[in-house]
Amino acid sequence: MCHFLERNPSLSYFRNNVDADSISMEIESTETLLSQLKTPFTKDSIPSKLQKLISSWRIFQSIDTSPHSPIRKPTISRCDTALFLDGSNLISVRHTLYTTNREFERSIDLAMVAAFGEDYDKLVFPPAADKQIQLRIRWKTLKQERSASDISDGTLRYLFLLTILAHPDSGSLIAIDEPETGLHPAMMRIVAEYAKEMSQRTQVIIRTHSSEFFTACGGFIPSILIIEWKEGASVMRQVSEEKLKYWLEYYTLGSLFSSGELEGME
Repeated sequence: MCHFLERNPSLSYFRNNVDADSISMEIESTETLLSQLKTPFTKDSIPSKLQKLISSWRIFQSIDTSPHSPIRKPTISRCDTALFLDGSNLISVRHTLYTTNREFERSIDLAMVAAFGEDYDKLVFPPAADKQIQLRIRWKTLKQERSASDISDGTLRYLFLLTILAHPDSGSLIAIDEPETGLHPAMMRIVAEYAKEMSQRTQVIIRTHSSEFFTACGGFIPSILIIEWKEGASVMRQVSEEKLKYWLEYYTLGSLFSSGELEGME
């Protein structure tokens, strides 16, 4: 469902789609709507609707993959479907979804085979201690499974991104900061494809400085927003889709980005 918020300048309008009736709210021109979200007891419709909308946003940044990070350790077995923004409960969320949701399991297995080939078998979650489980990857040619403590940083980040982008509950917005960090270029193409599929269900925002990730988007044209620092403020502008289509007949997104041409498009 699409949501639209307008400000003109001291009256705010909120509606679910272009044709729906809007609701309005008076607010001081010097205040933001976010300032009206201080209390759960607000009686105004716009703040309560906006608060519900914002609460479903999922904004993911870097995750800790150091040797002693929570993402590598066994965790208490529990039904957990909401992924923490730092990924610290990745094992419990992945266990819940992978063992109860056939479509999620299939999406993860397809992405793992695409990245690692047919030697990949499946994910398993054996018990580690009292009421605890661990994450392991089973390979067809290895006698022993690889535990999360032995998995590379890039593979853990890849599993984290797949869990976000294959999650059955997409929320109203997903934002991922620099998903290219630590990933092999082949994994970037898969992540870009899964982001494209997720964008059919919700809004997906990717922030990247990687020409390789832009190139990984090859098969489709994303909506690109350029953010620049001008005169003490962040200025955002959207790249013209028509101009982008023209230039992509001759160059890749990655080459346009690395050459600086992308930032110069109006």
